Amino acid sequence: NAELALASEKAAHTESNGHSLWIDLTEDGRKKAHKKTILRTLMDPTFDINDNKSHDRLLRVRYYSIGGDSWDRTASTVYSKSTSEDHLLKIQGLFASLVCFNGSKTSLAILQCTGIKIVNTHPITYLEAAPSAEISLPDTRYEVTGQILSLVPFDESNNSSGRISWAWIAQYVAFDSAKAKQASAAELPSRMRHLSVTVDGRLVLPLKSSDLKELTLEEILNIPRPADKESEKTWVFSNEQLEVFGRILCERVTEDAVRMKIPVYGAVKDGRYPYEATISHCFNFIVAPAPKDGRRPCGVCLKNVAGSERQNHMGRHILLSQRGVIEPEIVMEVAKDYPCGFCGKEMSENGCSISIASALKSSTTKPSTNAPLKCSLCTETHWKYNMPKHLQDRHPSWKVSVPLPDRDVLASAISISQEEEARMKITHSQQE
Repeated sequence: NAELALASEKAAHTESNGHSLWIDLTEDGRKKAHKKTILRTLMDPTFDINDNKSHDRLLRVRYYSIGGDSWDRTASTVYSKSTSEDHLLKIQGLFASLVCFNGSKTSLAILQCTGIKIVNTHPITYLEAAPSAEISLPDTRYEVTGQILSLVPFDESNNSSGRISWAWIAQYVAFDSAKAKQASAAELPSRMRHLSVTVDGRLVLPLKSSDLKELTLEEILNIPRPADKESEKTWVFSNEQLEVFGRILCERVTEDAVRMKIPVYGAVKDGRYPYEATISHCFNFIVAPAPKDGRRPCGVCLKNVAGSERQNHMGRHILLSQRGVIEPEIVMEVAKDYPCGFCGKEMSENGCSISIASALKSSTTKPSTNAPLKCSLCTETHWKYNMPKHLQDRHPSWKVSVPLPDRDVLASAISISQEEEARMKITHSQQE
């Protein structure tokens, strides 16, 4: 009976749910999504890219024809809806980083985020939030801008036990330009323009909510709270927290590629910075990167020196060392024998080239005449300030054996005038 068999099959088919290519996104079933689309979305590694700018048509259209969610596919919206707050760095959020000031000193900084952007895109993509785990990846494309919090130390236990914490005083730190000269009081307002600091993502350490503690001024000072006034709270960090932040960031700058991304600024013009109390959060062992004007740290004193000034700067170190003058705050002594006029190391140990065409005439802008000289008595070449030692070591009788006209020429070539020393700021007591 064919009719009876067909009816039986239809009943069995009706009783089973079967399979569908669609999934209900809402309980009423009015909004559906194709299973293939859902799999593509969940397994797509580029889901956090601005989809409406993608070159892939499937990423642009997805399932908008059957409803979709929205045409607004900006990355910040995706993050804010799908990622928990503690895994995001948002505008006004806090992060830790390293900043170089005074051209050579590197210190920990706590910053409040004012901008997040993805570089290497055209145009540059600006975000309201970004995943904390992605920002500091080795191949990061993020740059984060923020303002450094001005923190003051206080005794958290209020019993002089030495347990130091740091409180924000509702001020931000301002820097002078890294290559700016000393500003006068009248010029100060126009020169204090470095309130915002832009940091490479590899130097960004987003702070979680568990890292943040808020106290009122009365709680910090341990005084009664006024009954008729509501006190505002401020961020407070323990000294141990700052030490942990600094240790994590210092581990990252062991790679030169990351260290060279440390932002470099001049003197601190406003705010309490660096964070120093009984314990300093400065890191003298980190060699500051060269600022954008091409300056590099001096190997003797770590002061950043422009390429055109290296000869003058190191020349002063060499002359003072040859005369036995001890300079304060140096990290490396000038080599005793034949120091290089650029780096101060012994010529046999350094990698500097001395094949330069330098004038041997002292001037106001270039006081040092320490340039390579070819010895007229042999084939060797030495820096001018090293030539007296060369003559003593290799030609000890030159003052007697060399004929008078040639002797005077050689003596004049290696002499250092008092005017040159004065221009190099070598005092009379430091002169021979």
